[in-house]
Amino acid sequence: MQRLGPYEVLAELGRGGAGAVLRARDAAGREVALKVLLPGAAPHARKRFLREARALARLRHPGVVGVVDVAREDDRAPGPAAAPAWIAMELVPGETLAARLAREGPLPPRAAVRLAERLADAVAHVHAAGVLHRDINPRNVILRPPGGEPVLADLGLTRDVTPTSQSRVSIEGLFLGTPGYWPPEQARGDVDAVGVEADVYGVGATLYAALTGRPPFLVESLDDALRCLVADPLPPSRLRAEVDAALDALVLRCLARAPGDRVPTAAALAEALRGLRRGSGAGRGRAAWLESCAAAAVVVAVLVAVGALATPTEPPPETPTETPAGADEQPPETPEVADAPVEVAPIDAPPAAVSLQVAAEVSDLVAHAMTRLAAGDRDEAEATARRALALWPEAPRALGALALVHYQRGERGASLELLDRAVAGAPTDARLLGQRGILRFELDDAAGSIDDLTRAIEHEPGYHLAWHNRAISHLALGDGAAAVADADRALAINPEHAPAHYIRGKANVALERLAGAEADAGRAVALRPRYGAAWLLRAEVRTLLGDLAGALADLRQAVATLPAGSPDRARAERALADLEARRVR
Repeated sequence: MQRLGPYEVLAELGRGGAGAVLRARDAAGREVALKVLLPGAAPHARKRFLREARALARLRHPGVVGVVDVAREDDRAPGPAAAPAWIAMELVPGETLAARLAREGPLPPRAAVRLAERLADAVAHVHAAGVLHRDINPRNVILRPPGGEPVLADLGLTRDVTPTSQSRVSIEGLFLGTPGYWPPEQARGDVDAVGVEADVYGVGATLYAALTGRPPFLVESLDDALRCLVADPLPPSRLRAEVDAALDALVLRCLARAPGDRVPTAAALAEALRGLRRGSGAGRGRAAWLESCAAAAVVVAVLVAVGALATPTEPPPETPTETPAGADEQPPETPEVADAPVEVAPIDAPPAAVSLQVAAEVSDLVAHAMTRLAAGDRDEAEATARRALALWPEAPRALGALALVHYQRGERGASLELLDRAVAGAPTDARLLGQRGILRFELDDAAGSIDDLTRAIEHEPGYHLAWHNRAISHLALGDGAAAVADADRALAINPEHAPAHYIRGKANVALERLAGAEADAGRAVALRPRYGAAWLLRAEVRTLLGDLAGALADLRQAVATLPAGSPDRARAERALADLEARRVR
């Protein structure tokens, strides 16, 4: 039986290009994991391994795999006859988070938040010891039985970050980490730019996977791996409706492309997660986070409170969203969060009479108001928004939140008045402009809607819902070509947005491009199988193309999915009866 130092090797657990992980036991029968640098490794690899051993030996935390022993210096001397260098580490029982997700699917949101909170606490300890992990992902998180407590493993890309250290033992310019979970600076191979914010990204990406069952970016090619340099992930709520607005915003904050836009430390992230887990996000935990990371929690206000005029949660799939105007069609609606985080200051810039502390408190109240609105509690949402306005009467996002409450109650005039005040106070806020643009459309002011949405796009070109809603307004004014162009831009940003395919199909019908319209409607129902308006659109297009059998099948789907009593449902029922009568004749 092979021996390494005092350890008897039992089995190989895994192997990489220059190293292996072995199962071994000592003389007392205790089993350990031996991380071994294989003979013949390059000098720089040996140097990095030794540095890693010294860094890992400083770590003592229940959420981090501990170092038990390190090979003696003479055992690690370079040379062809030298024994392999090794580190003996705690052998943690249990399966990885990746294995759990593959077997059972995403975790319940509360369990995912708890896991990420524990993980962030462990990472904060790692950072306090002067070490970066740089490869945090579900494969490197072991769930220790019996309770499934997360344990951070495989610190194989560690880097010493003590203030006096000048070492750069990682290979400059090479990709380090796990594609799909790495931050943009790591994907670029820019080692000097990788700091504690990279591990915050890793915790956020692991939380994303725990919530959705997949990484923030699906990587099947080098092009996919590099998308995080220029793209933002879909919000978790787009993949799983149970994820609420506050959690959505926190995850996106962790995954911001610029390191400076992320939650600044793992400790601040752990505190933020504790605040979410304790309730609706209010309380001391959330207040401490606001103070420690420049009001990161108010991203909820940025992404949600000014994100749309529709209900704060995605409409049910059978309810068509964002349809063009017409006497017998639904008004446009938008989900509460765009696919790209808003790159604006996290707190409304207060006037001189309003302190930063008050601004942070107002933003926290707005976040709570939006959470209550998402839960359907309009009265509490209104009361909270009014408390925010009592502190700062012209706070733009508080006005926007109150406008949403009035909008949901059908009080369009009161909503517009509040939005006018909000835009006057924040004339470059794309979300407030987008919100008012939707309302103007519903008040039969398509030209005013286009003006607001154009300004929103100028300030935030990646705001795909603004492009989409402007397409609706262009179509209402009879400009099908402009509607197609705007829908194209919306789909370039978010190709999976079914209503944008639908509106492009409507525009193509207006332009008599029936083949394109049929393809657009088909894509919409493929993305959202219970999208009744899209089934009806394709049925109408297929009727014009002479495909009566296809139209009949689509009309049956439309009748089955459109809301009872809606104008579209009535139109689909009339068309279905007409086609069936024609078949009988």
